[in-house]
Order: sequence, then structure tokens, then C-alpha cells
Amino acid sequence: MARHYLSEITAEAHLNNLLSAAFLRNLKDEENIDHDPPAWVAIAEALSATSYQKYRDLKQLPGFVAYFHDATPREIETIHIGSRPTHRRKIARIEDLRAIPWVFRWFQSRTIIPGWFGLGSALQAYAQQHAEGLSALRTLYQDWPFFHGVLNNSAIGILQADMPISQHYTTLLKTPSHNRTEVQAIFDAIQAEYALTRAMLLSVINCEHLLSAPETASLQKSIAMKRTYLDPLNYLQVYLLKQYRSQSSAHDQQLQDLYYRAFISSTGGIVAGLGTSG
Repeated sequence: MARHYLSEITAEAHLNNLLSAAFLRNLKDEENIDHDPPAWVAIAEALSATSYQKYRDLKQLPGFVAYFHDATPREIETIHIGSRPTHRRKIARIEDLRAIPWVFRWFQSRTIIPGWFGLGSALQAYAQQHAEGLSALRTLYQDWPFFHGVLNNSAIGILQADMPISQHYTTLLKTPSHNRTEVQAIFDAIQAEYALTRAMLLSVINCEHLLSAPETASLQKSIAMKRTYLDPLNYLQVYLLKQYRSQSSAHDQQLQDLYYRAFISSTGGIVAGLGTSG
């Protein structure tokens, strides 16, 4: 939110958008508000069910809790984020973790699965199971602002994610603590869904490049420009985490503190580069 108020121009534009949206919503008569066509809602519900199941299947893969614990920066949980603890109890299941660290850690590792995982499978299943499935999905994208926004937001997540960088974070997983077969199966599932989601988004949006519309040109340029500075930060963060974790049992507390402070700085840099913590 703070980035919207770093300059007078962006602050004014952001406040105008917020106020105009609030005024438009409250000035409309509830009875005269256009409701979404039931057929469109039914398609969205079908997509949601398929995507949700795919998302749950990933979390139930053997070794997934350990994968998430070590292949994403768990040290973020030592930072005070929000007013509540990062987890409800000792983490034995993903459900024990609160939403903020779950999302934040996937964004830091450039995996960003909360933004897109499951969508590709849902779009593909609907397109294959209905005679005019792909055509219907394209119509929804063109004519339904809600659906248009959902797909565009997922496209941003796909563009910000980076599978080679995400895979580099798996080097934080040490054998024999982790079953390498399980680790590879988890990463392969993530990578396969990433490729499918990207392909299906391109098919539904019906273009050669994600976010190719003129109104998103500045966003595309921003993402491309930031990668030059953002990508090295991720590789640096992995190095810092390896050093910090290897010092956890050592006596040199001062050195460990230096690595921790550098890690915190890398976290802030990645947030700035992505434009969000999730």
C-alpha cells in the first residue's frame, strides 16, 4: 500500500480510484445492480471446484510440509507480520499455518503458487469436457469483468514466478533429512502446473503473450525491468539462508546475526521488486 503514496501523482490517482469505486457502489440502487448471468456463475463454480481439488492434492503429496518448511524462507516468521502469531500450534499440517506466512514465503521463493496453482488444470478440464468449452471461457474473459480480473491477476502471478529460481530454493533441502524422490515429485508437480497454467491462460486470453492488452503495457514493462534487479536478490537470499542455517548450531552469534540482518534486507528487496509481499 505504501508504494501508492510515494509521490503526489500516484497518491492522487490511487485515492481517486478508491473514492470513485466507493461512490459508484453506494450510489447504485441495489435492485438495479446488474447481476452476473447464472450460466457464467456456474462455469466459475465448476472451475473453482477443480482448481481447489488440485490445490489440495499438492498439499497432500508426501513430504510437502517438510518441503515448504525448508525450501521457503521460514525465517520470515521471526519478523513481526501483523498482530497474530504465524501459526496456530506446532506445525504438523499446512492448515496449522496462518495465511500471511503461507503466501509471503511462496512469494519470496518466486513460486507464488497461491496466485495461480490449480487454475491451469481447471481451465483445461472445462475446455475438454464441454463441446464449446474454450469458446465459453474466452467469452467470459471478454465480457465478464470479474473473470477478466481473476485471469489477469493470475497472469501477473505467472509472470512474477520463476521456476529455475524456485528450483534453486530446493537446494536448501539437505539429504538425508529429505527424501529426494519426494522433493523432486513436489517440484515436478509445481512446474507441470505452472507450464499448464501459462499455456491455458494464453489460450483463453487468445494472444501470444500474457497481458498483451495495451492497458497492461506499462505493467509488462515494469515486470521485465525489475527482473534485472530482482532475480539476483533471490539467489543471494538462498546463499544467506544457507549460511544462516549452517551457523544455527555454532558459537559465533555475532556472525549469525549478520547473516540474519542481511537476510531481512534481501526480504525487503524482493518485496520491493515484486511490488507486494503477497
